[in-house]
Amino acid sequence: VRGDHVALATLGDSRAYLVGTCGAALLTGDQNLRGEWLKGWQRGKEPGLLNEGYALTGYCGRFDEHGSSDPAPPDVRALRLLPGEVLVLCTDGVTDYAAGSPAEAALLMEEAAARTDGAAACRLLVDRANAGGGGDNITVLVARQHEG
Repeated sequence: VRGDHVALATLGDSRAYLVGTCGAALLTGDQNLRGEWLKGWQRGKEPGLLNEGYALTGYCGRFDEHGSSDPAPPDVRALRLLPGEVLVLCTDGVTDYAAGSPAEAALLMEEAAARTDGAAACRLLVDRANAGGGGDNITVLVARQHEG
C-alpha cells in the first residue's frame, strides 16, 4: 500500500474483498482446479471434468512432478482505495466456515468493515469462522483508507 494505491498479489484460495458504499466485491478468484475450469469456461473453452475441484494449482512452495521447485505465478492486480473503503484479506478458513455462500460472505465482510476498529473487525471474522467449525487456517487483515 502506498497512499491510496494498492498492489495485490494472491496465490491459492485466500480471498480479498473491497468494501465500500455499494457493498463488498470479491477481488480474487481461487487458484484451484474449479477456478481454472471457470476461467476456461468464461473464455469459451470446453470444460473438462472436475474430480478434485478444490485441489490447489497455485501456492507457495509448489514443486513440479520431478520434485523441482516450480514457483507459482501469483494473480496480480492494482487498485486505488477511495476514502472510506476497506480492504479485507482473509484465508478460505474464514469464508468457508463463517459464511454458507458467496452472498453471505459479502455480507459478513460488510459487517466487519463497518467496525471502526480494525482489530475488532478481524476478531469478528475469526470468531465467526471458529463458531462455524474452524476446520481450516483462519487469517485476516483489514485495512481502511481514511478520509482526507
